[in-house]
Amino acid sequence: MNEYYEIMMDNLSNDFSGNDKKTIDQRNKISQLCDQGLSQACLAHFGILLMDDLIMMRDSIAKKGLKPENQKIIALRNKIISQGEPKGYSSLGYYYHVIGNKEKAIQQYKLGAEKGDKTSSMELINIQKQNNAENIQPSIIAPTPNKK
Repeated sequence: MNEYYEIMMDNLSNDFSGNDKKTIDQRNKISQLCDQGLSQACLAHFGILLMDDLIMMRDSIAKKGLKPENQKIIALRNKIISQGEPKGYSSLGYYYHVIGNKEKAIQQYKLGAEKGDKTSSMELINIQKQNNAENIQPSIIAPTPNKK
């Protein structure tokens, strides 16, 4: 955990997009820490992959409005969730939102809200506010009640 915080303190801007040796080493170390089971490192790694993916595909998004899903990002989200980190749901929800798949974004936010992720809950509230003018039913966005 200490290594992770040292990297993050050294790179306060969280800009891992450079190709210099230091940045590449930091990216690799974050990936290694994720592989070792550190969920915070996995969330950081998710963010790095997300930015890489979006930078490479921004022209495609602008032209088509929806881009293909990056299976590496989806797999990393599954790893984050398996580590007991509910922020994996809001991270993937954000990814789906950015690539233009609102339906899947809402699905992930609902799952996250059910698991106690506050970010997912807030995103659902924000989406509901945005959709009021479009008359989308609240039941589509509201988390599914737990069935015991």
